[in-house]
Amino acid sequence: ARSEKPDTPEPPSVAPIATPRDESPKKKPPVALFVAAGAVLMTGFAWLAGFGPFGAKSEPAPAAAPPPAPTTTASTKPIAAPITCEAGLKIVNAPKGSEILRRLGSTPLAARAPMHVPVELVFTRDGFAPSRMQIDASSPWKHDLVPTLSLNASLDAHVDVDSLTPWPTRKGSPQLPPVIEPSKGTLQVASTPENAEVWMSEPDEMNDVPCGVGVDLLVVRPLGTVQRVRVEWSAFRGSPPRATHSL
Repeated sequence: ARSEKPDTPEPPSVAPIATPRDESPKKKPPVALFVAAGAVLMTGFAWLAGFGPFGAKSEPAPAAAPPPAPTTTASTKPIAAPITCEAGLKIVNAPKGSEILRRLGSTPLAARAPMHVPVELVFTRDGFAPSRMQIDASSPWKHDLVPTLSLNASLDAHVDVDSLTPWPTRKGSPQLPPVIEPSKGTLQVASTPENAEVWMSEPDEMNDVPCGVGVDLLVVRPLGTVQRVRVEWSAFRGSPPRATHSL
């Protein structure tokens, strides 16, 4: 007889358990994150393009060329000496025929003087005879930035120191005030020996006396006697300054 297996009951079916869904809203990444990432990428591309190993090397900018030196053109018109303050001085009551000379200084010296007109200078020094020099109107002034004329005088020693050395006679006519004020230049004056006083023959009315200092004059009378006169700056008045001195 066949034995029959007892019927095994089937296990009850179990419905699958549903996993609970997360219904909370998902968070979006912040916008700042995208901005930062974009900036990083752009920086990287810029480095690769311009400064990285595959980019073009930047060369330093070439130095600016220096400006061209100013060119100077020679002018046919002479340039006058720098303008300085000049005062007027009038000498009155000088004996007729007297010569008036104004002291320029001691050699070597540079002094303003009128150009292209006759000028007479006298050089004096203790132990030496006075020496006179005449500058002609045609004297060759050197027209640089400031016109100059170089002079060199030689003085002779006294033969007899006890004798009265005569004053050198004037070579030209007495000085007259110029109708038109001439242009001024610079005299470069030297002498042998040095330290000689330089005197310029002037009219009795002068218009080119330097301002701010006293004026030393020599008045040489017709008989050759020499009078030394000093006019202090305090005697000048007005603008332009002027003074009158009576002998």
